[in-house]
Order: sequence, then structure tokens, then C-alpha cells
Amino acid sequence: MVVARLAAPVASAMRVVMGLIPAIPAAVLGRLASPPDPGLIPGPAAGVVERMRRPAAARRVQAMPAPSGGPRSKPVAGAPVPAGYVAVRTPVDSAAVDALGALPPLVVERLLGALEVTVAGLEYSDVPDLSTYVGDPPVGRFSFVEASHQSEAVKASSLVDRLYPGAVDLVTSVSRRLAADGVVSELLAVRPDAVDEPTIAAGHGRAYLALTVATAGAVLSKLRLPPLVDEPAAVVGVAVGAAAVLLREVPMPAGYAAAVLAKVRAEYVLPRHTAGSVMVSRHRFGLTEGVVPDVVTSPPTGWHLLWTVVSRRHLPVQSQVYEHAVSEPEPARPVQGIAVQ
Repeated sequence: MVVARLAAPVASAMRVVMGLIPAIPAAVLGRLASPPDPGLIPGPAAGVVERMRRPAAARRVQAMPAPSGGPRSKPVAGAPVPAGYVAVRTPVDSAAVDALGALPPLVVERLLGALEVTVAGLEYSDVPDLSTYVGDPPVGRFSFVEASHQSEAVKASSLVDRLYPGAVDLVTSVSRRLAADGVVSELLAVRPDAVDEPTIAAGHGRAYLALTVATAGAVLSKLRLPPLVDEPAAVVGVAVGAAAVLLREVPMPAGYAAAVLAKVRAEYVLPRHTAGSVMVSRHRFGLTEGVVPDVVTSPPTGWHLLWTVVSRRHLPVQSQVYEHAVSEPEPARPVQGIAVQ
């Protein structure tokens, strides 16, 4: 019942914010569930890309002075702690706040700058109050420490996560359920005229971010956030984190795999020469952009099946790929194996 009452106002807010989301950061979100780039060479660059795809795995550990008397807390295993200090693990962040912190900071900042003014003007007077599903804020005095370079979106969403336990997870959960609603799901579909990889990725990310922005606004507007929380920044931060969680769960849009393949083909630098080894199975190996099937009646367009004398082993090969047909290609020297041109 609650989701049904939220669907119409959330869909209305989605239409308002969707056109304001810039394409490049939207595409970063939209690619979160895309398969790893098979052409990415393992190394530092591959590690950076992989970290951008997944939430931060480790929690930050704070160090505080050890008490002068009484029992000492046991240090967290593996955490470097200066002499005279004990390690205290911070409370576990929600999945959305964790995912937000794992995104590139400039992506988060661009989205905050694009949306904060509009988010501040959205009205949610006709949405149900979901504050009963959120934990009570702490009472008494408390303090917090923030980094001067920290994004306003990250800071505000972290404060909401601490002050109102369960609020951020509620945004993610409600957004997930709203995505299955008929009115909302129509807005999540990528436009049919989106055929290239950047456009499909941007449309995918933009739609889900619009959903989570609208949902976060509806949920947080009923919490009476204290003045120390920048509400528009909190809405955008929670929404970006929730979108990152959802976009890792849902499949990529139809046509995305074909668009990626077309993009890879368009970026080939020819002529190209390579050497390496292939695994021969049943006297054959394939030059293909996909998986060689067990039974081949006629090779599909775009790949070739080659037969060898050896039945099963690693076979060294050299290959040369040209942009246009050549009458007399440069001879390739076999290295105890086979040369392919």
C-alpha cells in the first residue's frame, strides 16, 4: 500500500530531475554492472577500474588515545595503530553510504551541483510518512569529526545514516520496490533510439538515479533533519549511493552488449600485430569475439575456426590484422606453431 501511494509522486519527481542529470557521471553509474573489460591489462589501471566498480570492502578504523587506567580495548587485527593508542572500529555504514564513498569524488560532486537546487524545491506534501520505519535519533550531547576535503553529499548522507538508523537503507529498499511498479518501470527503460554504448550507459544510470533522488526526497522530507545536515546534499548523497547499489543488482539494458562490441571494434587500431599462445581443443582453435561452440555447422560472420595437426595443447601463434585486404601481406614467421594472417 505504501509503495502504491509513493509511485505517482515519485514518478512525477523523476520526470523533473531526469533531464538535469549530466551524461558523463550518469554513464559512470550506468556501467557499474557491466562485465569487466576483457582487454584491460592486469596492473594498477585495472585495479583502479575494479575499485570503482565495487563498494569499499574495508571499513575505516579510527585511532584514539588509550585510557590511562582500567582495561584496554583489544586492537583490531591487522590495523596499524600508533603506540599508546587503541583502535576503535566505526559503526558499519549502510550499503548505500559505502557505495557512495567508493565512487570517484568528482562524479559525486558533479551530480550534487547539477541537482541540489532542484531537489531543494521539490514538494512532497502528498507522500506517506515513512519515519515510523526509521530508528530514533540519539539523545544527549555528541560530537563528530569531518575531513575538510570531504564532499558535502558524503558528509550529509553519513550524518543521516548516523542520526537516523535505517533511513538510508529504507531509501534503497523502497526504491528497489518502486522499480517494479508499472508507472515507475516505464521511466527506467532506456530510450529505443539509444544505440551507442555511452548513450545506453548514461540513460541507464540517469533513470535509476532519478528514481533514488525522488525516493530519498520523499523519505528524508519527513525526518525533520537538524540544521547541521544540509538536506539537499543529503538527498543527493543518499540517492547516488542507493542508485549505485541498485545498478549493481539489475542487468544491463538490452542492446548494451552489442553496443560495447561496436565500441570496441570502432576503437581498434589497425594494422595490428600480436603474438601469444592459444589452447587447442579437438584439433581446433578459433579467432572469435565470443565462445567457440562445441558443434560448428557454419562459422558465424566475424570469426574463423582453424584446424591444427595437434589435438590438445597450447600452441604459439602470431597474427596480423589489416584494415583493408592486402595482396601480399608481410610474411609471419611461425614459432613452433602456426602463423595466422
